[in-house]
Amino acid sequence: MSFTIGLNHPSIAGHFPGNPVIPGVVLLDYILQELHQQLGTFTLKSIINVKFLAKVSPDVPVTITAERKAERISFFGMQQQKKIISGIILVSEQ
Repeated sequence: MSFTIGLNHPSIAGHFPGNPVIPGVVLLDYILQELHQQLGTFTLKSIINVKFLAKVSPDVPVTITAERKAERISFFGMQQQKKIISGIILVSEQ
């Protein structure tokens, strides 16, 4: 599944003028929403590891791939065939 964060998102204006970049916290929020859609309802317990691997541009789709094994979800995100983020989170059933 994928999502696109538009250039009109409120966080973009100051991050960074003339060279817009999606802030990490905004990207993580969208990823968690996407994981809920892909994997169902869960409660986030903790973030084990997240690596931001490349700049994430607005108005360009981000595709998320995830795998859940019990309480652990591993995920990565791609933008224009480039891995931009990877991570592992711990969750519990809601």
